[in-house]
Order: sequence, then C-alpha cells, then structure tokens
Amino acid sequence: MRKIKGFTLIELLVVIAIIAILAAILFPVFARAREKARQASCLNNQKQWALAWHMYVQDYDEAIPAHCPKVNTNGGYYWAWDRLWFMVLEPYVKNREIRYCPSDNYRGGYGVNYGYNCYYLRNPDWGDSTHGATKLSEITRPSQTIMAGETKQGLYVLYNPTVTSYAWGYAYDRHNGGANYSFCDGHAKWISEMELVGNWQEYYYAKR
Repeated sequence: MRKIKGFTLIELLVVIAIIAILAAILFPVFARAREKARQASCLNNQKQWALAWHMYVQDYDEAIPAHCPKVNTNGGYYWAWDRLWFMVLEPYVKNREIRYCPSDNYRGGYGVNYGYNCYYLRNPDWGDSTHGATKLSEITRPSQTIMAGETKQGLYVLYNPTVTSYAWGYAYDRHNGGANYSFCDGHAKWISEMELVGNWQEYYYAKR
C-alpha cells in the first residue's frame, strides 16, 4: 500500500506565505467595507437629525433652534446647557443612539459626535430670546447650507474651517476621506475633506 507523503517544511512555508499574501490583500478590503457600512449608518443618523430639525421648525413658527440658547434673568442671561440643539431635537427622534457615529468611540464631553452650524444658524445675539430666533425663511440656500456635521471629542458646534481655534473639533476624514453632513433642506450627504475645506463658503453661509 502506498504511503501518503506529508508536507515538507518548504511546502508548508509556501502555503503560509500564500495565506499571508491573501490576508494582506483582503483585510484592507474588509476594513473598507466595514467602514462603508458605518458611514451609511452615520449618514442615516444625520438624515434623522435633519428631519427632526424641520419638525422642530414647523412647531415653532419656522424659528430654528439655537446651538445653546440664552435665558434672560434679572437683566442678565445664562447659557441653557440643558437645551443644546440636539437635546431639543431628541423628542422628535426618540432615539439617543443617533447622537453617536459608529466610527467614533468617544462618549465624553457633551455626549454627541455631531456639531451644529452655530455661527451661521443663529441670530446676532447667539440665541438671546429677547431678539428672536433666526427664521427658516432667512436661509436663502437651504440645500447648500450645512445644519450639522461630524466632530471630534464631543464638540457640539461647527464653525467654518478658517476658525483655527475650533479646527481640532472637525472630523473631516472620518469616513474614507470625508465625513457626513446634514443640510437645512432636510437631506444629508457625504462630503470629502478636500471638497469641504476648499469650498467651505458654499456650505456654511446661511444668509447669502
């Protein structure tokens, strides 16, 4: 009876080398596919925030929410930290998990991975109720004006990219070289870092 010949050491090393090469090729593909799925989930979060924002606006006579409203008291004011933009929108979504991007494990700070376009979606007094809120009708290009976008380390606001003191808070390239943003007309989309930074005026100005 003929004996079955076993693997030689060289043959075994060749097989291991082939497996290693295949793994090196396939692992990045799997990683990109996983990140693409997370990107889609994050985009859905942004879409829900945009829809909640519109429901809020309709309930408040087209007055848009402030990033953090001011409350007057005895001639002064205080910041209402319990009424941040995402907090006042949550009753419309009833899902706290959409605060978080699946690609960002940070859960500290204000407990959110998205920031509000506060500098351009506000009245001149940063939400002071005595001066009235910005109206939806004042946003002349809602389909081009960002409502919210991805941030780092719990930053709940977005400034334009030229405000260097807040540059650390942007998550420009979280998803395959870009990030997700929601817009004032209710849609959401992925924008590459190059596109956003190079053409930020097209996305941040609320009043044209």
